[in-house]
Amino acid sequence: MCRTFWKTDDGIADLILKAGSIIAILVAAHQYYYKLYPVWSKEKELSLATTQLEQIVKKTKNLEKKNQFLKTQKTDLTEKVANLTLKEGRLVEQFENEVLVLKELAEKEREELISNK
Repeated sequence: MCRTFWKTDDGIADLILKAGSIIAILVAAHQYYYKLYPVWSKEKELSLATTQLEQIVKKTKNLEKKNQFLKTQKTDLTEKVANLTLKEGRLVEQFENEVLVLKELAEKEREELISNK
């Protein structure tokens, strides 16, 4: 039972309808390929680009938070180093004063020992 699309006993109306159907399918395929498909592919590209942009924005925000945290840590450490430097300077000054006092005491004892001889 093989039926053909074109029959010899088809009238003009049948031929026009069959040819119109073929043309409609070809036009639909053409419209899809040249009109819809590019829009859908651009839509997919836009969606992908939007997703990538959102990821970049998230990473940027995370980096900004980390940068702010590091800045606060840096200022804290700078303050601690400055305080330690001041303390160290005071300790050095105190040590030098104690050394001077000990030198003076040693000099006095030496003079006393010399005068006692």
